[in-house]
Amino acid sequence: MGDLRKSDIAGCVADKLGGSKAEGERALNAVLESVHEALANGDKVVLTGFGSFSILSLIHISEPTRRYAISYAVFCLK
Repeated sequence: MGDLRKSDIAGCVADKLGGSKAEGERALNAVLESVHEALANGDKVVLTGFGSFSILSLIHISEPTRRYAISYAVFCLK
């Protein structure tokens, strides 16, 4: 099974909505932007039936561990 990329999802959204791929991409971008903004504001995002997303806050930890934790947090947002 191959990777499902953003453009693939946009195409699926377009098919389900009966629109063009550009419209599917705009719809997907609107959803992703909303999720990103909510997470940036410190909110928890819950998509029932799919999953929930939140940003973990970091407390004071040693420098090597902090670098790993920040790298992990950034990776989770991509």
